Amino acid sequence: MAVTVMKHIADENRVILYWEDVAEVCEAVITAMVNGLPEEAHTIEVYQRILHETEKMLGNKVIKLD
Repeated sequence: MAVTVMKHIADENRVILYWEDVAEVCEAVITAMVNGLPEEAHTIEVYQRILHETEKMLGNKVIKLD
């Protein structure tokens, strides 16, 4: 199934993610990393590594949100 990030409604054959919702979740992820890591780990390299590892972990999980 295709995923589209957009500002307006598209067709019903796609999962529609509104940019505002995506931005809100991104901010929540950043806040979680800031709050969950010691200050010396607040680097782009550490954040990229965490996001990479998270992406790998998601590939092994079945996620169903209702």
